[in-house]
Formats: sequence, C-alpha cells, structure tokens
Amino acid sequence: MLKNIAIIGGGIAGLAFAVYYRKLGGRADIYERSQISGREGLGFIMLENGLEAMSGLGLLTKVSSAGYPLNSCSIVDNHGTSLINETLLGSYGITRKAFVDVLLANIPKDWLHFDHNFSHFEFDHQGNAQKAIFENKTAISADLFLGCDGGNSSVRKQIIPNAIRSKIKVQELVSIVKNPFLVNAMNHK
Repeated sequence: MLKNIAIIGGGIAGLAFAVYYRKLGGRADIYERSQISGREGLGFIMLENGLEAMSGLGLLTKVSSAGYPLNSCSIVDNHGTSLINETLLGSYGITRKAFVDVLLANIPKDWLHFDHNFSHFEFDHQGNAQKAIFENKTAISADLFLGCDGGNSSVRKQIIPNAIRSKIKVQELVSIVKNPFLVNAMNHK
C-alpha cells in the first residue's frame, strides 16, 4: 500500500525520490525552503553508479543529453604539475541546474511547494511525527516524512537532537575557472 509521503528538501535527493515514487504509482509532495528548487551549485561528474540510478528512473537519455561525455579527469596544481590523470569511461559532466531541470520535468507541478522553510514537527503521544510545521505557518500531515534537506539537516536535528555526524572521508574539490582557452583545450576532460 502506497503511503502519503512528504519530502522536506527539494534538492537532488528529494527530487529523485519523488520521480522514483511516482514510477511506483505513489505521490510525494516536496517542501523546499527556497523559492525555486536548488539551481545554485556547480555540477556533477556522473559515474557508472549514478548513470545506473538514472537508468532505473528512466532518465538516462535525458541526463546524458543535458550533460556532456567525459573521457578523463586531470588535476594539476597551480604550477601545472600533474597530480592525477584518470580515464573516465562512460561518464558525463552535468551542471546542477541541468540535472535539477531533468528531475523537475518528471514531477507534477502540484507536488512542488516552494518557500517552505522547515521549523519543527508536532509529535503524537507515542513520539511519532504527525505534522511538519514550516516557518510560514503551514502545517502538513503525512504517513511518512523524508528529510532530504542536506548535510546540516534541520529534520535530523529535530528527530535526533544529539546526533553526531561522522567525519567525511572525501572532501569536495570545488573550483570555478573563467578561461575560454582552457575550457576549449580540455576537450571532454
């Protein structure tokens, strides 16, 4: 039996779950704090496991079309010394905006609720979350609440207030390069 699901957080995880649940025949309403679903951010390198997940959602062709194939990854230091040079087979680069747009195109508009910043839950006498309350005073009920509101999750803090996050093993490498010559020279790297 499919349940009434409320997803708190409209980023990649929340949107991807909504697409999946829709394929199962269910409905999942998404409550996102921003006024439009998370378009900020740089992008992703979609490796084999990510592409398999997109295939399972029926979105592999759309994600591949919105991205671009990557043949290799090279990381050099500021002196031009090569630090890493790896072959990437069957991988795609895709901007966050393009990825979010592919997911949004597969979710009915009436499932999306923007400008809903999560505040807290109301619990029943057994300690089960019954309602999610948002800063705009909206209160929603659901059979199941999914916290997809990122690493600094307000939902997690509400459910497990003393939770200690484990240290991350991989840190992101983030850079912005505005150099047309370099972009053209990279040729799918």
